[in-house]
Amino acid sequence: MRERWFDILFLVAGVSWSFCKGTLSYEAWKQNAWDASMPLVWCLCAIFVKHAFQSAHQLVKELRLEYAIPATTSISPILSPDGKQIEQTLFHKPPLFYQARIYGIACLFLFALTGVGYLFWDRAQPRIPIDVLLPYVRYEGQQGKMRNWPYGSSGSKYPMDLSKFFVFDFKEATDQRGLNGQDRFFLYYMLKHDGEMKNAPELNDLYYKEFEGMAGSPVMQSMDKLANLGLIDRLSPLEARLSEPYYSRYRGKQIPGDLPKLH
Repeated sequence: MRERWFDILFLVAGVSWSFCKGTLSYEAWKQNAWDASMPLVWCLCAIFVKHAFQSAHQLVKELRLEYAIPATTSISPILSPDGKQIEQTLFHKPPLFYQARIYGIACLFLFALTGVGYLFWDRAQPRIPIDVLLPYVRYEGQQGKMRNWPYGSSGSKYPMDLSKFFVFDFKEATDQRGLNGQDRFFLYYMLKHDGEMKNAPELNDLYYKEFEGMAGSPVMQSMDKLANLGLIDRLSPLEARLSEPYYSRYRGKQIPGDLPKLH
């Protein structure tokens, strides 16, 4: 009975985990079935591993008791030629390394089910769409950088994690809304300054540092576009703050990468 409660407890934990992750709905399963099913699969794997080792332990225990008696005598059901009963002696010799072999089989279950759990975890991880990865392959110089930043930019300064951040954590900053790399750089500067931009000259210098050969007034152009899209609020002609809910969401959050150095 105690074993059943253990299994039930694990299943309840799996369902609770899925509920907390918000993956019990049909939409969650439709969007990423691997991620939605991962908690339940992990709990089932844990139950199977527990039963495998429990069965191995019980089998070793029974065999140890059996092999503790060196020999037993019993009456054979086969009679002798003269019709008398025959006593037979059975010697109990344990197989070589029987305990290690039994627990080894349980370990094989552990490795196999661990592989299943890892497979579901790996498949559940978000994948960057191919159209996002293409700029890394087909980098088009400074013009491509101005359009695609941080995709295709200087990789040492702006790691892959920053690209993932814009794709998965700040989807509103993708080019689907007509934003280009310069606009994302403006937002990046604000993210690195607690969601605010209060030093337009510094940002302007950073623009020319990051995007060589740039002309015009990139700060004002990006500020106008981002304000019209509702991503930022103007505090003054040269100051801005991220609009809500972005300001509360990203203020103080650790953002990958670093801004270029001016000196």
